[in-house]
Amino acid sequence: PPRSTPSNSSAASDVYKRQLHVTSISSDNAEFSPAPNSATIPGSKNQVVTVTFNPGSPGNQSATITIESNDPDEGTLIVSVSGNGIILPEPGISLSTTSISFGNVAMGSSSTKSFTISNDGAADLVVSSVNSDNEDFSLDPASATIQPGENQVVDITFSPSSNGFRSATVTITSNDPDEGTLTVSVSGNGVQTPAPEISLSTTNLSIGDIAVGSSGAETFTISNQGNAALVVSSISSDNAEFAADPVSASSPGNKDRVVTVTFAPSAPGSQSATITITSNDPD
Repeated sequence: PPRSTPSNSSAASDVYKRQLHVTSISSDNAEFSPAPNSATIPGSKNQVVTVTFNPGSPGNQSATITIESNDPDEGTLIVSVSGNGIILPEPGISLSTTSISFGNVAMGSSSTKSFTISNDGAADLVVSSVNSDNEDFSLDPASATIQPGENQVVDITFSPSSNGFRSATVTITSNDPDEGTLTVSVSGNGVQTPAPEISLSTTNLSIGDIAVGSSGAETFTISNQGNAALVVSSISSDNAEFAADPVSASSPGNKDRVVTVTFAPSAPGSQSATITITSNDPD
């Protein structure tokens, strides 16, 4: 009689029976995670199982990995796993201050103060950026790597661009796991640069008629209306018959200096002179 051929369903059943069906791969400790947690493995093939250990606390940990399958002889197998949870070294950031005040700083000048970043941890502290949100406050350095037990001084320079109160927030970004971002508040007051301001009581003197061989005098006053010392380096005349006294002077703020101009004519006739006052008034 002709030889019979197995049906498709019978062949498929035979293939199914030759496959290893791993229905469960499980752990009795949540800190050990197997993957995958099930598998179908053809005959003569294998499946790699990865067990990941994520310790939640320091110390020795262990688990039993249980493999359930359709193996008729060894339907349940176990794998013992273990590991030791340790605390990795970490950096620890600290700042010497969180607030800096510069007080009054004259426009056109600058003032520098500093704060210190310290690493109190057991691993390198990587400060990736130190930046300011106001260009009137500049920083140096802008980044740093600080070894355990060491520190880094950061200079802040205040260069006011206008009059009045100025402030900024300095932000320090690092790899500290708990305090990755810290801030320092800085402030200062921009003020006008102190300067003298000269003023004369008059710009015209008339001494009148003076007999040849004698002399006459008149005075004028130099005032300082500024907020810095006025230094008059020279008071000079372009005519020797008119002499100024003193020929130089220094005047603190809001102080006056009287200058006497003496006319001693050597010949009859009208005489005139220009008295020139040279000072450190910037205008």
